[in-house]
Amino acid sequence: MLWNKSLQQKAFKDKVEITKNEIILEPDEFQIDGDLLKLSGFWIEGNQKIQAYYNIGTKNEKKHLSKIDTIKTLVVTANVEQILPPTNENQFDYRTFMRGKKIVNTAQISKLEVGDEAPHQGAIADLIAATHGLRKRILNYFAALPAPLNGYSQILLLGYYSQNFSTQLEQINKLGLLHLFSLSGMHIFYILSAIRFVLGYMHITRETCEDLILIILPFYAILGGLSSSLIRAVMMSWLMILSSKFFDNGLDGVEAEAVVLLLNLLYSPELVHSMGAQLSYLLTFVLMMSKKMNVWQLGLKMNGYSVPLILWHTFRWNMLTTVTSILIIPVFEWIIIPSVLLGVLFPQLSFLCNEILFWIAKGIEVTAKLPSNIVFGKPPLAIVIFWLGLMFALEVVKSKKKIYFWKFVSYLLVGIMIKMPLHDEIVFLDIGQGDCTLIRRRFNREITLIDTGGKISFQNKQWQKRHSKENGETVVANYLLSKGVSKVNWLFLTHQDTDHVGNFPVISRLVKIEKILVPSGMEKTASFERRLLLSANKKQDVVPISTEKVE
Repeated sequence: MLWNKSLQQKAFKDKVEITKNEIILEPDEFQIDGDLLKLSGFWIEGNQKIQAYYNIGTKNEKKHLSKIDTIKTLVVTANVEQILPPTNENQFDYRTFMRGKKIVNTAQISKLEVGDEAPHQGAIADLIAATHGLRKRILNYFAALPAPLNGYSQILLLGYYSQNFSTQLEQINKLGLLHLFSLSGMHIFYILSAIRFVLGYMHITRETCEDLILIILPFYAILGGLSSSLIRAVMMSWLMILSSKFFDNGLDGVEAEAVVLLLNLLYSPELVHSMGAQLSYLLTFVLMMSKKMNVWQLGLKMNGYSVPLILWHTFRWNMLTTVTSILIIPVFEWIIIPSVLLGVLFPQLSFLCNEILFWIAKGIEVTAKLPSNIVFGKPPLAIVIFWLGLMFALEVVKSKKKIYFWKFVSYLLVGIMIKMPLHDEIVFLDIGQGDCTLIRRRFNREITLIDTGGKISFQNKQWQKRHSKENGETVVANYLLSKGVSKVNWLFLTHQDTDHVGNFPVISRLVKIEKILVPSGMEKTASFERRLLLSANKKQDVVPISTEKVE
């Protein structure tokens, strides 16, 4: 493909050092996690967008960087190299994810200076930059609100995933409700309805109202963070309004979605690889084709379409997803969204609105802890397409019993195939620093993990602590779950160095560990006891083994 070739030509085959190069940074395109600055900006000398990282040196420097709320020019010295593909099976493909954003290179910055505001590039570019600055200031205002109102307002109104809201997001995701709480197409319906109501109350004509909406929508897409689902919703609404001005009937929803999908594929084909984009387009189509169904029928149908994609990407499914997604919709429409809007617009009501959201979050937390999560494993892509085909077949065939039969049988057989491999397996996982070896007996009769890997960290101050995911979750646990493994029978920890045991706590919270075998005496060390407290295991799960030399 020409698009793929032109993008790949920008990738650096070897690591290159750059000195005093300039990166244009939008104020809402960076995050600070402990002492790590993560940003995406336009690299002027390289004539491309780039993902960059910088280790912050001091607490004052962190405070200075966090206050950036206008477009800036960063002067950097860095090592630039292409984003590498994953090195483990079923590991998250960060390279493909970033290619969806048209980024192929990453920069590790060693020196950074924040220059003046970026030069003006025309009226439209300045307006877009001002919109990014407005988004940053609104995010800062939301962040100062009490929790959990701050996290809900950021994700629902601006599509921003706060690190302080990560625990709630994990619970929401565990119940399969993340598509509701992320900034998606359904929010556009509320926004357009609110705009039309306000303008109608001001006695502005319908034609003028529609013209204003055509102007407002693109800038709201920037305010919302330009997520794939938001872009789809904004472009669909924009095309439907615009086409109605030139044609009697204009484009309907299905036609508008088809046009938007084609435009997205032309602009960035890699976007279709993300679960968010796939669910956004698919479920929107299902909604538009199922207007006569009641809430329960629609909920079951949407879950039937979404389960294959969820299993393909996350390897798990929650048995409560269907019920909770149906029950949460009226709560979402009539309680959560109004509470968020009232809480951010009227400070005097923020305490009351926050209390309402707090108890809703508690309900989600309790529900997420119920033992309803099924580790299925990753089905083959051909099977995923087959399952989706069966769902489409239900739309047209009269005799649906055979379709339901084949759905049940295929899910059962694929689940057995994943969970009961016919051969023994030894896997050496690439976890960067340290060792991690998996031994699986055929039919998953016994699962043994030797060491877990882990990254050595010398951080000892509160402002330096990071909250990013560990490779114990993104690599080790991810591989186990993709193979349908929900329980490890034996975990051997050979010694207490961090690069061998550091990932143990996070793995134990995602995959059950029956017995932990350690060298005698290691179970009494302070470092191991701290890790045990952070894990899902207890002291009685630890088995010390004597390592005395035998003569």
